[in-house]
Amino acid sequence: MLNIMSDDFIYPPMVVPEAIEWLLREYRDGHISDDDAKVALSDLFSWIDETARAKPTGVWASYWG
Repeated sequence: MLNIMSDDFIYPPMVVPEAIEWLLREYRDGHISDDDAKVALSDLFSWIDETARAKPTGVWASYWG
């Protein structure tokens, strides 16, 4: 998943894969409901989106592509 995101110049925080695994385990083990899992996943991807949009500009624009 991180490779797919990096192809689109999206660099999520390194905790994201671990967070997704944790969420899926909690869901699988019945600790969270369908609705809570959907909301949590939506929140996580909103955070990734905000992080991607907040990347530095100016000189850094050449680096990001």
